[in-house]
Amino acid sequence: MTVYARLAALLTAALLAAAVTAQPSPQLTDVNRYADGSCGGVLEDEAWSAAFCLEVTKYRAELWLGADRAGRDGARRLVPTSDEAQAFVRRLQAWAEGAFGDEERAHIEAAADVSHRGSGWTFDRYKQAAVVNRLALYRRIHGAQITQVFEGRGTVRVSFKVRDGLGEEQLVLFRTIEGARLRMHFGDDVEPVAFDSPEERFVLQAMRVYVERRIPERGRRLMWQGAKVLLTGVPQDALALLMALIDYSRATFPRLANTLRVKDGGSIIYALVDAQARPFEVKFDKAIGSDTIGRIYHREADGEWALVAFGSDLEDRLLRELGGVLPRIDERARSELTDRLDRYRELSVRRRDR
Repeated sequence: MTVYARLAALLTAALLAAAVTAQPSPQLTDVNRYADGSCGGVLEDEAWSAAFCLEVTKYRAELWLGADRAGRDGARRLVPTSDEAQAFVRRLQAWAEGAFGDEERAHIEAAADVSHRGSGWTFDRYKQAAVVNRLALYRRIHGAQITQVFEGRGTVRVSFKVRDGLGEEQLVLFRTIEGARLRMHFGDDVEPVAFDSPEERFVLQAMRVYVERRIPERGRRLMWQGAKVLLTGVPQDALALLMALIDYSRATFPRLANTLRVKDGGSIIYALVDAQARPFEVKFDKAIGSDTIGRIYHREADGEWALVAFGSDLEDRLLRELGGVLPRIDERARSELTDRLDRYRELSVRRRDR
């Protein structure tokens, strides 16, 4: 970030903080709810205005600010721990408290999501409720903190107390099931925490933050790569959490976040998240007039599409990760992805045999 960008961010945070003090009930206009579950709008009062997007989807919880209009286009992703992000969240929370009564707001915040169907809200009111709901989930995930870590015993690999961003505290246990599988449980609950649930998300986020603050980046990278190293000067509780996080994530990721059908003749994009919570996309090309029909393209978050070379290490990794997704998606999606993978492998073999 340049000096000018840092100054702009500091100025924005200062203006936001001043606005919270001076005007406790801002207005929300141009509110939108997007197909992926994100929402956004323009938060304003007599002296200040900012367009934002709360990209709180199945696997992402991001706040974008500074676009010319509502949405992500031209916006900046705010670091959740930054003064600017926290000031904006306080400002948006002040709007939510003024827009909804305590009981209705509490109900909206506690829900995994909100729907217009059967809600009794007007469509505009539904979109406002979606902002309140996504804001609560954003706060719950990014405000989560581990407060106490305990040694594992028996089938419990590690346990700890975690307080989510809305103040609720839970005892979390990572237990091995059937002697091998590692699953996350709350307290004495018999059933494990559901995959893809908000609860799973804030616990994993709290674990990542905890180990990032206590284990140097190089040490974390080596552990994720599977290196057999002895990290010195590292707190044992952080190391135990990191090892549990790695084992759990490797066994349950990657996961399919979304499937997008491109209006180009039949291309399809699979949006995925890997074990380290990094989003990436794979596209099976079927565009009309394309020279690469049947080939796969890859891109990292917000990056450019790149054609994947036959026989490359990247091809091998992507095919393994797509195959790993199959057991965790519904039958229809599994059949479609299996068919695309089979066709691609046939194409790859024919091309390499030439």
